[in-house]
Amino acid sequence: MTDHGLREIPGVTRHVREDLVARMKRAPIPKWVTRIYQPTWGFMDYCANDVVGSQWLNGSKELLVAGLAGPDSGCKYVGDFVTYRLDVASGNILQVYTAREAVRIFGDQDLPRVDPDEDEL
Repeated sequence: MTDHGLREIPGVTRHVREDLVARMKRAPIPKWVTRIYQPTWGFMDYCANDVVGSQWLNGSKELLVAGLAGPDSGCKYVGDFVTYRLDVASGNILQVYTAREAVRIFGDQDLPRVDPDEDEL
C-alpha cells in the first residue's frame, strides 16, 4: 500500500514455489499411500501452484505467505502447506514454518486449515 493506492511487488514469492517443491521431493510418502495407491502416487505431480498472503509483519517489511500443494487430486501432498516469512523488498525467504508451527505462532485465522491427522512437509 502506498500513498497512491495498491502497488504490485513483482517476484516477492518467486522463491516459495521452488522451495516447496524441493520440500515435497524430500518428504516421506504420506501414510495414506498404501500398496493400493502406490502405483497412482508414482504418476502424480509435485504441484506448488498456490501462494496465499496471510499477514504483514515487521511494519510491512515482511510478509507471511502459505505455499500450498495442490490444488487437485493429481498432485502429491494435495492440501498440505508450508508457511514462509519473506523479506518484501528482496523476496528472500527469512524463515520457514510447518503448518502446525505457523498456526501455533501466528494463529489460524489467516492460514489454511491444518489437518491434525496428516504428516507435514
